[in-house]
This record gives sequence, C-alpha cells and structure tokens, in this order.
Amino acid sequence: MSTPSRLTRRQFISGAAAFTAVIFADRSGLAGSIDRNAFARLARRLKGRLILPHEPGYQRARVIHNGRFDNFPAAIAKCLDSSDVQRAVEFARVNALPVAVRSGGHDYAGYSTCDYGMVIDLCAMREVVVDRRARIATIQMGAKIGHLYDSLWKDGFTATAGTCASVGMGGLTLGGGIGPLACKYGLACDNMLSAEVVLADGSIVHADGEKNSDLFWAIRGGGGNFGIVTQIEMRVFEIPRVLSGELSYSAPELRDQLRFYRDFIRTAPDELSTEVSIAGGNTLSISVCYTGDLDEGVRVLSPLLRFGTPGRTRLRAIAPPHAFISSAGRAGVAELATGAFFPELKDAAIDTICESIQAAPPGAEVGLDDLRGATMIGTSAFPIRSAGFDSWILADWARSRDGAAATSWVNDTRDALLPFSSGVYVNRLNREGEARVREAYGENYDRLSTIKALYDPQNVFHLNQNIVPA
Repeated sequence: MSTPSRLTRRQFISGAAAFTAVIFADRSGLAGSIDRNAFARLARRLKGRLILPHEPGYQRARVIHNGRFDNFPAAIAKCLDSSDVQRAVEFARVNALPVAVRSGGHDYAGYSTCDYGMVIDLCAMREVVVDRRARIATIQMGAKIGHLYDSLWKDGFTATAGTCASVGMGGLTLGGGIGPLACKYGLACDNMLSAEVVLADGSIVHADGEKNSDLFWAIRGGGGNFGIVTQIEMRVFEIPRVLSGELSYSAPELRDQLRFYRDFIRTAPDELSTEVSIAGGNTLSISVCYTGDLDEGVRVLSPLLRFGTPGRTRLRAIAPPHAFISSAGRAGVAELATGAFFPELKDAAIDTICESIQAAPPGAEVGLDDLRGATMIGTSAFPIRSAGFDSWILADWARSRDGAAATSWVNDTRDALLPFSSGVYVNRLNREGEARVREAYGENYDRLSTIKALYDPQNVFHLNQNIVPA
C-alpha cells in the first residue's frame, strides 16, 4: 500500500477542516478523492457516531492503549451495532480507505489504529446476555474483560478470558485467549460456539460448527483476518469460589526458583493455572488460580509455599471476578512486547532468562503462562496444542529517550530465547515480519490463507498479523 508522507496533528486537522476533499492512496497506488459530503452522508446513516479530525472528541478517540503509536485516522466510526459496522466497511471499501478494527485497543502491534484510514471502533458494543439454563452468554465484541466478568457474575457465571481488565474480548478471543481457567476449561476461542461476522464485501454472516464452518474454524485463532466479528456465543461456567493469590520470592535464588517451578508444574492438576512474572531486579512472582476443592488446592500449592525463601504471599478463597483480574493496564505508556512458546523450559533457557533480566531496563519483564490440560484440546486454528510455556517479553517507558534501550533489550532477549522456542502466540507479536507471522499460525497457515482468499480476497482486513490470501 502506498502511504502519504507523515503529517503533524495540526497539519492534518487543519487540512481536513479546510478542504472539501481528502486525498488518499489506494492499494494499487492510484489516488482517489473523498468528498467530505460523503463522510456527512455516512455519519447520518450510523446509529453511532462518525468522528472526523476537526471535530470535538477526535483527539481522545484516536488514542489507543499503547503510547508508542500516534496515528491520525481519516475517520473513526463509533459503532453501536453490526449494521453500523457493515456501513463503515462498505464506505471504506468503496473509497479505498485502510480499515483498522478496535475492540479494546490493546494490541502490542498497534493495528487498532492507522493513518489516513477508517477506524471501526466496537468499544460501545459491549452487551453481555446470559442464558442461564443453557449456560451460554452472547457477548458483543467491544466488551472488555473486566466488564465481561462483572456482567457474568451478576448471573453467577464466569468465562475463559484474560487477566487485564481493559483488554477487549474481540482481539483476545480471535487470537486464542489464554487466561486463568485455560488449563481446566480451555482457551477463550475453544469456548466460542458461534459468531456474527461482517465480511469485507459488507455482508453479515453467521458462523458455527455447521454454517460457514471453515470461517468458524479460522476466526478461532486466526485473528481478525477474515472479517469483523461483532458478537459471539460462548460457554460460561458456574464456579462459586477459586483459590487465588500471588507468591513472591527473593532475588538471589531466581534460577533455582524457576527450575523448581518448572518441575512442579509438570505434575500439577488441570484445576491449577499459573502465571510467572520476572521483573528487573530479579524479582519473581507466581500468580495462581485453583478451581477445584479449596482444601485440596492448599495441598497442591504447598510445595510452592515451602520452597526457597518466599516473600509476600497472598492466598485467598474469592469469587472469580475479583480473582482473575491482575491488571487494569497502563494506558498511554509506550511499550514493546513479543513472545515465544517453549515446549520445554530447559535449564539453558532459564539461564538465558536470568541473564537477560539482570540487564533489563526499568519497566521490563519476562513472563510465562503454563499451558496444559484443556489447552491441548481444540478443533480451531489456534496452533499451540502441546504442553509448554507461553512467554512474553515486555518493556515500557514513559520518556522517548528511554525507548531505544528498551527496544534493544526486548529484541535481544527474544533473539537469545528463540533457539529454545517452537512457535509464538499471535496475541504476543509486535510488528516482526512475515516469518514470525507464519510462525504464529504454524502448520495452519496454508489452510488459513486459502480461507482468507474466500472471505477477503482483496485483503481489506490487513491491519493485523496478516495472512496473505492464497
């Protein structure tokens, strides 16, 4: 795609207000113009709001979670239902505008925004409706994880989702959806039963195990490559209490702690899910969630409680909504992240992690989610179906001058750990090139590419970890 030269915010907004046409470059490099009256007509057709650069609210609406990205879309469609999404897609397609889709705006790669294009924002589409008898929830894809947990708990249920309250269910679920119930009940995408999807041609289709089954397979792990999923049906679970908490350990024993944890988790029951965080300064913490009998949970966790020199320990029986959220997210902070999947956490990989964390800049961490049990079972496009450890490597910074050191550390740590990895979770990826994208989709890439050609042959939905149409 040919891209116009970068504008400052003032230049862009002044230009948008002053002229009756805005010039864009389409995918073939040919210029096309959009009369601003066309934007006005689109705005009148939407139930939600169309925000243009010169209008009140644009500055706030254009910002995403990751402060590393500072883009200026031509228009932001704040949609209220699937018909709004449909009209925004049709407008963007006809006028050769790049399309960015936003659920929570959390993706590490910044694909939920763009310059000169159309941002289709689902954040106002957040309704959650529970069928108590069937134990199924209908969830609009603008719902954020914290809102989802709270909404479900009003009816006594919870779901397989993540741990950051401000992450959108759309991006989380379509990429896979690792969370504190994964080992027992599977990934978020594994519990999706059906979906409503707006396709690149503007049509709205239903996808499940029988109808558009190829599309249904692809959107569960293949991300937003095939259309805009506006709502899903999802299994939900009655779990009155879980044993939840965080165990922290003193710094000098980091290598021994990680090796002990690795050996402990090999025989852990599926009721236990864990998340490890190793931050600069060699501080290690293990977040735990046990969904079975609480007394049995204490017994299961006792080896971790006795090992080494535990620091702060918090374990409590608690309702799921309060147990599953570990972060609200730090909006506006610049961050860079990537990941790798380790089928085994070898001693050499542990040594590499420990050496890297000693050189970490402020705001950096390496994390591990253990994948076992129900995560190994699935009939979707999510490719990581063996036991192991999904890792993330992250650094954030508040001042631009700190970004170079943080970026170098993330990339160097990733490169040092790649020899021990096999695959990567697509939701962890930054903008790292086609080879890493293929690695993320694994052996499913070719089939996904074929399905992409059926549903989005022109690659309208390319602002993602992109699968090129066959």
